[in-house]
Amino acid sequence: MGQQLSYDKTQLIISNFLNESNDKVFCFLTADHTTGNSFVLKRYCKDNAHAAYMNLMSTRSTKSLILQLLHSIEVPFVKQYQNDYLVHLLCSEIAKKKISHFVFDHIQEFETSQNISEIFELLRYLNINTDVQFICVGSSMSVSLSAEITRRSEFLNVI
Repeated sequence: MGQQLSYDKTQLIISNFLNESNDKVFCFLTADHTTGNSFVLKRYCKDNAHAAYMNLMSTRSTKSLILQLLHSIEVPFVKQYQNDYLVHLLCSEIAKKKISHFVFDHIQEFETSQNISEIFELLRYLNINTDVQFICVGSSMSVSLSAEITRRSEFLNVI
């Protein structure tokens, strides 16, 4: 049985990444899959007004990711809008709500996505336009990340 994430250690690791990794967009935290991890990550986001939590269990496409990102920062939206409009809305709301980082739970779920490169390019686009960063937590990390994404990432083991 894996060890549960520690709230204090998780908070310290994320804080260090946000404060010291100016050129990095992604922080990948590998942690054993235990039932308490999601609680720790949600609590962290609740305690940090500039963070937004997102569970990736049902994210399979770029559009579903955009819709989930909007939902995680409490933006009402209409699903029939095109991706370009939704991305523009997302960038605007990230800036308006001063979101500095998203915490993604179950990042290993992206490995089943057919368009993992497109998803990470969307996240990088969001970073370029809003300076938002992404904390990606999961039991494993994708080996299919592009060289550009890997260069802009920090990989840490939480436990």
